[in-house]
Amino acid sequence: MRASLSLSKHSKKDIDNILGEFGFVATSSKRMLGGFSATNYRVETKDGEMAVLKIMNGMQKKSVKGQTDIIEYLFRRGYTGLGRPYIAAWKGKDESKQKSDEDKDEDEDEDTHDDDDGDDDIEKRYVVFKGTPCCLLSYVDGISAEEALEQNLDLCESTVIAMLGEELAKLHSVVVTPDAGLRDHLTGGASLASEHMNGVYLLAIEDSKYANHPFIKFYQEELVNLIDCMSNRNLPKGIIHGDPFLDNVIVDEKSGHFKGFVDWEDTTVGPLLFDIATAIIGTCYNEHCCMLDEFRLKTFLNGYTKKRKLTNEELQYLPRFIQMTLTCNCAWRSTKCIQIQTRHTFRQINIWICTCIDGYIHLSSHLRAYVNGTVCRA
Repeated sequence: MRASLSLSKHSKKDIDNILGEFGFVATSSKRMLGGFSATNYRVETKDGEMAVLKIMNGMQKKSVKGQTDIIEYLFRRGYTGLGRPYIAAWKGKDESKQKSDEDKDEDEDEDTHDDDDGDDDIEKRYVVFKGTPCCLLSYVDGISAEEALEQNLDLCESTVIAMLGEELAKLHSVVVTPDAGLRDHLTGGASLASEHMNGVYLLAIEDSKYANHPFIKFYQEELVNLIDCMSNRNLPKGIIHGDPFLDNVIVDEKSGHFKGFVDWEDTTVGPLLFDIATAIIGTCYNEHCCMLDEFRLKTFLNGYTKKRKLTNEELQYLPRFIQMTLTCNCAWRSTKCIQIQTRHTFRQINIWICTCIDGYIHLSSHLRAYVNGTVCRA
């Protein structure tokens, strides 16, 4: 499990020290609104170059390396719907050895070097600040698709949802070569699927003070389906974003045109259905009536299948993946609740969990009817 999260602000000196390791000299920095996975700052140079500094709360170095490796791979393969990671300006142990003893004493509490990962000769796209990995990505200008739909009444909802399907299919069409050396869903990403599969999450939740919560029994029952879905070797695999909700999709504020995906913390190589199902529960599932929105579902799938057709195996497994991604999402939210440990937050997550449990009865039969029909094949 990830360590407990610290979402504290950082001083200008802290930010400048981290940016200095990437050779980036900022004249301004502004904290961005975000979730639990990272504390984000939009930074800008005097020449107008903008980037996003991501301080990856509670994550291990290998996790951040896995993310930035995939992002860089996508960029080199010609995929442009993202912010490219900056390369850290240091080369491992040698540079730190050149510092004087006086400099070392001054920097002891602000060390951004990482001397123990064995990658001295490899370009690094992250640094470590006070034990927390950090990376710097080029800025994707625009607003989230979620905000765009709320603020721009002239923007057509169906246009944005179809665009999400189409752009996700483009991402899934990037070929992963055998020698790419990218992490897969068995080692990281995909809403911590590996921690569900190897029992780490279950052990942690059973050891918490919420061990008797009804969600635990529900989770144990759903875990069988999760493991089966993520272990299926016949499903097409490729690079997935891992969390393609509308708040992670950046669009032009006025036109709604796609600019890029952000927040790649869950990216990995895994079943493409994971992304498809996650996008569906994020855009097509109506929590208020516990049903899929038929129009949104059809719009999303039609957009996706314009660029990439689903295989028969994917059509068969799609309902189960939606069931599984709902489970992962509930598990993630319940973990955040336990880490924060506030009564108000836990009340909110309890409502969410109960909604998902009750709603899946309707969702499963409804989606199976769609899969057996013409929507996915349109």
